[in-house]
Amino acid sequence: MSGRKKIIGLCMSTIFVIIIIVTMAIRSSSKKYDVSIKSSNESFARTKIYSSVSPKDGDNKSQQGVLAEVTKPEIVQLKKGTYVSVVSDKGFNETRSYFEVDKSPTEVAIDFSFTQQRVDSILSESRAAIKTAVIQSTKGFNTASDSVDGIELYKNGVWGSAYIVKAGYPADYYHVVFRKKDNNWKIMTKPAIVLTASLYPDIPRNIVDSANKKTSTNDTLDNPALNPSAEEEFTGDGAPPEEFGR
Repeated sequence: MSGRKKIIGLCMSTIFVIIIIVTMAIRSSSKKYDVSIKSSNESFARTKIYSSVSPKDGDNKSQQGVLAEVTKPEIVQLKKGTYVSVVSDKGFNETRSYFEVDKSPTEVAIDFSFTQQRVDSILSESRAAIKTAVIQSTKGFNTASDSVDGIELYKNGVWGSAYIVKAGYPADYYHVVFRKKDNNWKIMTKPAIVLTASLYPDIPRNIVDSANKKTSTNDTLDNPALNPSAEEEFTGDGAPPEEFGR
C-alpha cells in the first residue's frame, strides 16, 4: 500500500511540475514589452505595426492584422518576435522598417520622408522667404546686381541650399546652406565657392556635397587653397556671418 502511495505521490508531483512549466511558458509567450516608436528626423506620420516572420512577409502582404497604430512618438507593448512598421500617411513615402522585440525597453527609430511632390510644394511656398533670408544674412557681401538662385530643399524641407550669383564675367557662384528653425529660414554657412564640410559638422555631409555639386567639383572640397573661406570657422547658429554685418 505504501508503494502505491509513493507512486501516486510521484505522479502528483510530476503533474504539478508540468503544470508549473506550462504556466510559465504561457506567461512567457504572452508577456509584452515596452517598445518606443520614435522618429529619426523632425517629422512623424501615421505608422502601422504588423507581426512579421521575415522581411518577405511585408512584401507579400502576408502580415497579420494591425497590432498597433501610432500618429506620434509613443510607447506600445508588443510580444517577443519580429515586426514590421509601415508608414502610411498622405504626403509621406511608404517605408517599411523591420525590427526585433526580445527585451524591454526597445527603441525603433523610423526615417519618415516626404514625397517629392510635398517637398516641391514647400519650396514653391517658401522660395521668396528663402531668397529674402539669404540676402539679409549676407548684407555687405552681395550687391544689388547679384542674384540668389539654385534653391533646393532636402530632408523633408528642413534643410536646403542655394547660391549667390556675383555679377561679372564670368559670374561667380557662392553657395550657402540654410535650415528652417522656429518657422524661420536661417543661413548656416558663409557664402563660399566651395563649402568646406569640416567647418560645419552639424550639417549632414550629403547636403554640403549636394550644394557644391551645383557649380563645383569635388576636387576642391576641403581645400583651403581653392576655398579661402575654409580658413575661418563658422558657428552655424544661423546668425549673419560677422564680416557681412560690418
